[in-house]
Amino acid sequence: GSLGHDGFLTPLDRSKDLILSGGSNINPRAVEEVLLQHPQVAEVSVIGRPDAEWGEVVVAYVVAGAGVDAAALDAHCLAHIARFKRPKHYRFVAELPKNNYGKVLKTALRGGEQVIAEGRALDVAAAALHHQRRGVAVADRRLQRAGVDAELAFGGFLELHRTLPSR
Repeated sequence: GSLGHDGFLTPLDRSKDLILSGGSNINPRAVEEVLLQHPQVAEVSVIGRPDAEWGEVVVAYVVAGAGVDAAALDAHCLAHIARFKRPKHYRFVAELPKNNYGKVLKTALRGGEQVIAEGRALDVAAAALHHQRRGVAVADRRLQRAGVDAELAFGGFLELHRTLPSR
């Protein structure tokens, strides 16, 4: 949060979105704002992915124009924020998963990162389907645009879903 001139504390982000990495607190919104300053970044969402060494590492999901790569974004972040706050991983996606009101579903992104952390690939569209409950048709179109066989993607997702511990 930030302390205003009137002495009131204003929360900047949800506390569960706060990334704890190596004993430091990282506000995802601050990292998102820096990445959005890059001229070729249209949208971005930053989350923390569990990490055995650091607790969590910063991961940025980026919707960007052609020609932008992780090295360019990393250089941009190093010029504007502290080194420990910069994303360790950049995931370039066609669009971010959103609910019906247009809010980015960080839970869908975290779900995809959980799968990646376990060493299995899962298309973000499949995670978005699970969390958005928008229907198979929407996710199927996304998979087709990405050139992914929907049968394989959903089969892998369902197999993984059965192996994950219930919460």
